[in-house]
Amino acid sequence: AIDKSPSIVAPRGLTRRTGWLELKSVLTQKNGRVVPASRRKWKKHWVVLRNTWLQFYNSSDYLHPNGNPSAALKIDVSGSIAQSVHEYVHRDYIISISTSQGNTYYRQATSY
Repeated sequence: AIDKSPSIVAPRGLTRRTGWLELKSVLTQKNGRVVPASRRKWKKHWVVLRNTWLQFYNSSDYLHPNGNPSAALKIDVSGSIAQSVHEYVHRDYIISISTSQGNTYYRQATSY
């Protein structure tokens, strides 16, 4: 679930929300074309919404002063379309994010 605590200012920009999300890549770009993603399994990430970027980390280590891990994935959500996905009957709270670059991701939170 996304942390609903007040926004905080971090050294790398305004952090609007943080929390654990599961992510599944559905469509991606390859050689300038949009194709089905090769790895389509759900994977849990620590997610930071900073400015207009969703940044996915493999752990919450970025919170520690000595840790400075790079994001495993960054998605620019400006110009993106987000919508509910109802095709997963065994999973709740699925949202599809389609970026302006043509990539599509499904994300799941534990609650809204």
